[in-house]
Amino acid sequence: MKIGYLFLNKHQLILLALFLSLIIGPITSAQIKTESTPYFTKENIEPFLDSLITSLMKEQNIIGCGISIVNDSSIAFSKGYGYSDLENKN
Repeated sequence: MKIGYLFLNKHQLILLALFLSLIIGPITSAQIKTESTPYFTKENIEPFLDSLITSLMKEQNIIGCGISIVNDSSIAFSKGYGYSDLENKN
């Protein structure tokens, strides 16, 4: 008894890939909307970033940096840390 193999030419392979993408695409892209409470809010992000950034700056010997967080094309948080002029400490 012989076992046959499936051989597809180039056009059949393209049609098969197109067919599978049309079938599988909508199934895998379905999203379930869930209501969730964000971990970070405007009230708790600043203390968190203050402690994180200052400890990283000390650890890496960084004299100054700026952080901005953008959410939906608007600035949610922006702050500068450290010195712009180390000699004059300002």
